[in-house]
Amino acid sequence: MSRPKRDRRPVPAIGLRAQGVVDALLSRVSELQFCEHEQVGFSMWIATRPGMLLCLFCFQVTQVLGEDIICAACGHPAGDPDTGAIVVVKLADRLGTRFCLCKSCTRLDRLRRCDR
Repeated sequence: MSRPKRDRRPVPAIGLRAQGVVDALLSRVSELQFCEHEQVGFSMWIATRPGMLLCLFCFQVTQVLGEDIICAACGHPAGDPDTGAIVVVKLADRLGTRFCLCKSCTRLDRLRRCDR
């Protein structure tokens, strides 16, 4: 039996709107507080809790409980995964971010859809 080949498609390029969100986050990351659970490991920033860096547990809980998802670039509703985009970026060894872009900002950024 042969092993299946891995999908070697390139990672989608980040557009200007998504890069703007990342740049704004990086400019104020030193001001953000860590959640009370973990202050040393890998932390995530999420647009629904913009003033805090979350441990992975808090990040997952926030994802489940998040109801009103807004575009991190323009502030419009962005809860439709078929038309918007979810952007996940590793900013540093110990910091990542996840945010949504609405349909309009996704189109402007020309993000390609990943099926994985």
